[in-house]
Amino acid sequence: MLEFLTKLWRWIKGLFVRRAARPGQDVHRPVAARPALSDVEYENYFMQLLETLEQGLGRGELRGWLITRRVREEELANWLGRQRERWMAQPEQHGELARRLERLGRVASGELGVVAGAIGATVLEQQITDNDSGQIEDRETSSLEELPESRSSGVGEEGKTDDVDSRLDEVIQQHRAGNLSEALKLSKRIIEDYPEDFRGWSLDGFLLSNLGREKEALASYEEAIKYKPDYYIYWYVRGNTLSNLGREEEALASYGEAIKHKPDYHIAWSNRGNALSDLGRYEQAIASHEEAIKHKPDCHEAWSNRGNALSDLGRYEEAIASHEEAIKHKPDYHIAWTNRGVVLSNLERYEEALASHEEAIKHELEGYLAWYGRGKALSDLGLHE
Repeated sequence: MLEFLTKLWRWIKGLFVRRAARPGQDVHRPVAARPALSDVEYENYFMQLLETLEQGLGRGELRGWLITRRVREEELANWLGRQRERWMAQPEQHGELARRLERLGRVASGELGVVAGAIGATVLEQQITDNDSGQIEDRETSSLEELPESRSSGVGEEGKTDDVDSRLDEVIQQHRAGNLSEALKLSKRIIEDYPEDFRGWSLDGFLLSNLGREKEALASYEEAIKYKPDYYIYWYVRGNTLSNLGREEEALASYGEAIKHKPDYHIAWSNRGNALSDLGRYEQAIASHEEAIKHKPDCHEAWSNRGNALSDLGRYEEAIASHEEAIKHKPDYHIAWTNRGVVLSNLERYEEALASHEEAIKHELEGYLAWYGRGKALSDLGLHE
């Protein structure tokens, strides 16, 4: 049971941080179709992506990275699926690659995240099996103290609990192998047979979220909460799902429930602030980000998101200071450098804005919003060429 909870926690970790990177004045233009990529081109893009991921690429930034290269997530996922057997044939040579694939699985959304995570885990499992260890190493640093109790909710007899445990593990194995439809079928069967076991509902929700089926995931999270109403992470991921669906008022309430059950949960405080900003309630958003900072003073996302809310109120000098606090705690946080540049442009301090965008580009060469901000600053300086 402990092993199942450890694996489940890995999935939850990939859903945690919702960043509000709003550099402003972004222009969305249609992207022309491109010819199908060759295997060599896919491999080149894939290796570049893994290197960029090591620099702290977030979920939204990853999507932007792919868009700028006109690489479709589902096509890259299909290419990864075709490489699985090649990597499995020599797992001892691909340990580092597998670890990076698992990391990509935690950051990417939809099919790309599921396939990357499954291949990475499978290669590592094969490598460990070949070394006769027989155990999957836990590569996360997260504490299991935050996970729900192993034997609670409506499965009363020991035999039933053991059956649920083994079937949940089977779902995870199917997920790891990339058999997504089969994993979902199995999770649905667990729910049918043991509808009062919150673990089946939560696993179903995580699978659906990873596949981008947010409305269905929401329904599963709500069933999990019905049977485990005091578990803050379920309220938190429910809030993220509602926000992804554009239901910010409900997301706000869900983050509030997460905080009620864990008052020092800084990520929920910061995402609550993002929801408040989306609703135009900037003063309250600032207060929420400051609560996140109180519980985790080095939370660079909260500092930068606080800067966004201050900027929305026209409090530009304070916004700059907040972005600079984010940078102090994470000097390569290119989102904060970009947002700082936008605020400086609003103050007509174009030389400083230009320098800030160039600093963002130094840390994230493919940060397209920083390139756009740089272009605007150059234009404002009359350097049109």
